This record gives sequence, C-alpha cells and structure tokens, in this order.
Amino acid sequence: MCVGLTLGKKIVLSFVLLSVILGGLGIVWEFYYAEITNKQLQESREASQIVEFSNEMEVSLYQSLLYLNSVREVDKVERGEQTIQLMPSKMHFRTAFDNELLSFEKSFSALNQLLTNKASLQANVSDLENRYFLYKSLSSEWLSLIEDDPNEANITFLSSIEPYFRNNIMPKVAEIRTGALEVRDNEIEELNDELRTARITNIIASTLALLLGLLLAFYIYKSVRTPLRQLVHSANQIGEGNLKERVHIDSADEIGFLANAFNTMVENLEKKTISTDYLDNVLESIREAILVTDNNDIVTRVNGSAARLLGYSNDEIIGKPLQGFFYLVNSDGIESERKEEVSEYQLITRNKEYIPVLFSQADLIENGKKKGSVNVATDISNLKEAEMELKKALDEKGMMLAEIHHRVKNNLAVISGLLQLQGYHTKSEEITDALKDSQFRIQSMALVHEKLYESENLAYINYDRYIKDLLQAIISMHESAYKSVKLSCDMEAFSLSIGQAIPASLLLNELIVNSFKHAFTEQKKGEIVVNGREVNSKVIIEISDNGKGVTQEDFFQSKSLGSTLIDTLIGQLDGNLEVLPNDKAGKGTTFRLEFKKDLTM
Repeated sequence: MCVGLTLGKKIVLSFVLLSVILGGLGIVWEFYYAEITNKQLQESREASQIVEFSNEMEVSLYQSLLYLNSVREVDKVERGEQTIQLMPSKMHFRTAFDNELLSFEKSFSALNQLLTNKASLQANVSDLENRYFLYKSLSSEWLSLIEDDPNEANITFLSSIEPYFRNNIMPKVAEIRTGALEVRDNEIEELNDELRTARITNIIASTLALLLGLLLAFYIYKSVRTPLRQLVHSANQIGEGNLKERVHIDSADEIGFLANAFNTMVENLEKKTISTDYLDNVLESIREAILVTDNNDIVTRVNGSAARLLGYSNDEIIGKPLQGFFYLVNSDGIESERKEEVSEYQLITRNKEYIPVLFSQADLIENGKKKGSVNVATDISNLKEAEMELKKALDEKGMMLAEIHHRVKNNLAVISGLLQLQGYHTKSEEITDALKDSQFRIQSMALVHEKLYESENLAYINYDRYIKDLLQAIISMHESAYKSVKLSCDMEAFSLSIGQAIPASLLLNELIVNSFKHAFTEQKKGEIVVNGREVNSKVIIEISDNGKGVTQEDFFQSKSLGSTLIDTLIGQLDGNLEVLPNDKAGKGTTFRLEFKKDLTM
C-alpha cells in the first residue's frame, strides 16, 4: 500500500483485492467442479443405460429361444405326439420370435452407439453381432426344417441351436456388459482423482488467500489502533476539563483529518466558555416547568415556569426536598412514584389545585457519574379540556349516527310494508313476484342498518352474524313455497364496512332466491349451503345447491332484472363471480363470490 493513501482507500483496496482473489477462486472451482460432476453424472448415466440395454438384450434373446421351443412343442401337438391343452398356433410363436429379435436388435443398436468410442469393447461387440446373426440364420433354417422334417429339426434344436445360444450368445452379452462397466468404473475413478487433486489445489489457494486477508487486516489494524488510542486519551483529558490537551497525529488519512478537526474544536472550546448566566437564561426561556435536584432529591435549580406553576417563589423552592411541595398523583388522588418515561399525572399546587401535567424525570450525568435529576412538567390543562370537548362531540355524533341507522331501517321497513300492501291489490302473479323480490331486497338493506344500530362500532358489522339472520329471513319468506328445500350456513367470523355489506347482501339475496326458484324445479327435495371466509384480506362466499345445475354462460346470458342487478352489484364490489358445477355430470351449482376487503374502515 502507498503511504499517501487515505484510510478509506486502504480499506476499500484491501477488500477489493481480497474479494477478487476469493471470487476468482470460487468461479474457477465452481466451473471445474461442475465440469467434473457433469462428466461423472454422464458416465453413471451411461453405465445405467449399458446395464439396461444389456438386460433388455438378454431378455429378448431368452424370449426368442422360448418361442422357438414353443414352436417345437406346438408342432408335436399338431402331429399328435403329445396331448396337452389348447395352445396358440406355430405362426403366433414365430411372430413373437421375430418381434423379440427386433427388440434385441433395437437394444443392441443403442448399446453399440454408447460404446462407439470404446475401442477395447468394439471387438466383443462385433463378435456378439456375428454370433447373433449366426443364431438368427440357424433359427430361420430351423423354422423351415421343422415343416419338412420335424424329427431332424428336434435333434437340431437340442444339439445345435440351444447349446450354441447358451454357450456362445449369452456369455458374450454378459462379457460385454462386465467389460463396459469396468471401463466406466475406471473413467469415473480417474475423474474422482482429478476432483481430489482440484480440491487440494483449491484448499491451498484458499489458505493463501486467507493468509493474505489476515495480513491486510493486521495492516489496517496497525493503521487505526495507535492513532485511535491517542484520540481516546485526548478525549478523556478534554472531558475532565483539560482544554490544553492536543492530539499529535501526522498521518494523511481520515484519522489525521479527524485529529486536526479535534484540535480545532478544542481550541474553539478554549476560546468560548458557557457562563452560568447563559444557562439560566436558557432555562428561563423554556415554557415547561424544570426543576433540577441532587442525588438526595433536593432542588438545586428551578426556572420561572416551575415557580409560577407551583405558586412558589424560586427561593422557596431551591434547597428544599422536591417531595415537600411537588407531588404527582393519579386520577384518584393517590400519590404515585415518579418514573423516567413521560407520563400523565395531576400536579398539586400550593393552593391544593389539581393541574394535569406531562411529567418526566431523567438522570443528570457528569463525568460518567449521576449528579442528580432533571424534572420536567408540562401543563396540559388546555389539551385536557379540548380532549373532553372532542370526546363529548364524538359521543354525540355516535348517537346521531346510530339514530340515523335506526331511522333508515324503519323507513326501509315502511317501504317494504308498502310494497307488500301493493302486492295484495294486484292479481298479476308476475307483478306480485316482482314486488316480493323488491320487498326482500329492501329487507336485506334494512337488516344491515339494524345490525349497525346494534353494533358498538357504527362503521362495520360482524358479517357472519348478519348472514345467519339474512338466511333466517329468507327461510321465513320462502318457507311456504319451498318447504322441501333445506338452507344451512357455515360462516367464519369476519367483518365488512357498510359500503361493502349492502351490495354483498343484495348479491347474496339474489343468488339464494335464484336457487330457491330455479334449482329444484326437477326434484322434490333440495339443499342450499352458504359458506364464507376471509383469506389474506379477500372475502370468499360460496352458495352451493344440489339442484339441476346451470352453466356460467347460461346464467350470465339471462336478461332478467335479477341478472342485471347481479352484474351491477359485482361491479360495486369490484369482485368476481364464478358459476361452477358441483360434479362432472353437471348436477348442482356453486356460486363463488370473491372480492377484496375494504381495510380503510
């Protein structure tokens, strides 16, 4: 490192050098290790394929021999030499024999491709190929011979084909497999040797890098430790009042700059001293009541704000115990211990008046030792009065809002009653049904306001309880027309604001009433289940029935008032409604409503 470098540059360059070395070692090792590992995996994969292909070749060859033997046995049966149960024809086994030879040739071709670059195994592979073609040729001739001279064919099979197969074909397959695996094992071992050598090299390089890092750390430590000790010593001397102390560091780095700045600061402190009068003026300018005490809780200094708040003069306070005229009590008038954190208490003045204050107490430290305490009290009488007025106004607004919800609920009940009376004066069943639907929509909104009126919080309602009451109202409304339909509910506890509760309730009303009216026209009994939950600030409500079912396309293609209202309500909730079948046969329907919960309430 150059002498003229700053401390920051020394540290940065040291870390950069060490990072480059370690990073280079890591990259080289990762590349080399990945290459050897990939080769090992490739060799292992090829070894597995050699075993697989050789096993497939053995199975195919054995099967071909078995099928040849089956041809011989079937021939005996057909000529009447044996009597056994009905067997497949010779043509069946000959075809199977040919298929096994094709399977062998396919596996042999794949194995030969794997061993192309293995010169030590090519001779065995070529030998196996020649033996196989001889076996194939003998088998073809034998199949022709069995048609002309069965006895000679039988002798040929037992004396030539089968012995040749067992003594010349199968041992050669096993020999190739064993040889190939030995070659693979040798190659893998060579790769392992390379990997071990690379590990040793990497360990040596990492050790050298570690030693370099320790040397750099020691160098930086020496560059920082000695001047910092000088700075600490000088700072302690100045803290004890020795303003003649100076720091003697001549380095051109940041610590040298700090030493020069430190000396300049001490010179300025030596020229400027803070007087007691100046401190008294600062205390007097503070509006909060300040009382300074010693370790025995005797008042040593007080400002004018404290004297005026307590009703004493400064001389009457200084030199006396703080507890003699300064008490902190809680709202019940019971004396409490003072605490260091800011707390709200009531201050008893000389005239026994109670003044609410924010009080805090902190230790006064000098040269590392506690010399007393600083007590601060802030008069919050005006804030308490404003708090009471605000609380009173909030209570009045809460009562007014509750009354508004109650009146809205009553007005909606009146409108519902008017619609019901109107329904009694019409003979049109279509108009009567429309009035009933409108009546129940109004009742759904009225129920929301009723729940808000009963709730302690007028901004939102417990929606799970509301849904249960809504379902009970729906049952009451449709009990006479749909006695065979069972309506059940399984809702987890969650709440909704009034802005979401009303459109969600109207939407549920439309979907449930739709299921009552249309889902069970082809069956005598039915069931409607309502489930609801809140997941990750999303509300999910499902209305399921076991009725005849409806597709999403048919449901949303409807041009009825209910369908239009459903689209509008989904838009108000900024949600999504899916129409899902309950099973593959289309039996039953699940309406799945999902929307993001309003968290601003």
